[in-house]
Amino acid sequence: MKTFDIDGREIVNTGPVGELLLQVGGKFDETSVTLSAYSERLDRHRVTALLGVNPSEAWDPGERHPLGKKGKTRICDWGKWVLSIEYDTRPVEDKIRELLGQCTQDISRWQQLASDYDIWLTVSGHLNSWNRELNLSSKLLRMLTDRNLDLKVDVYFYGDDEEEESDLPSAGTR
Repeated sequence: MKTFDIDGREIVNTGPVGELLLQVGGKFDETSVTLSAYSERLDRHRVTALLGVNPSEAWDPGERHPLGKKGKTRICDWGKWVLSIEYDTRPVEDKIRELLGQCTQDISRWQQLASDYDIWLTVSGHLNSWNRELNLSSKLLRMLTDRNLDLKVDVYFYGDDEEEESDLPSAGTR
């Protein structure tokens, strides 16, 4: 990359390269991908049969199911069916293709599923630095559209703990 001054002359940096102060742009540091079906009338066995794959977790309305990782449970008046690929640094498009590749390729089954339940794909982005981006190709977006999948993007920013902690007011000053 070349830099020029206001008169068009190239600026040549001959000094030493210093400490990296800030990095902006680029892809999410880590992502996870989740396919979900939701309804107050959900039948988790039917969703499994239509998609042809076992869920990561699922429950029917009125069924006791785990809440979090501390042993709590709950009963809801709605059901949910979830298939997940946990977060790591692999490209997000590869993960989405992998997840959809586990499911039926029969578009009529997806249409049937979408007519009975709310279905969506969630991409969770985990960022260690601000100003990251999510790029999805038109071919991949077509795959989601063909399956009547809404796309949700959930972003988690972790940042620099030292800077964030020093910027937070103490408990007594709020």
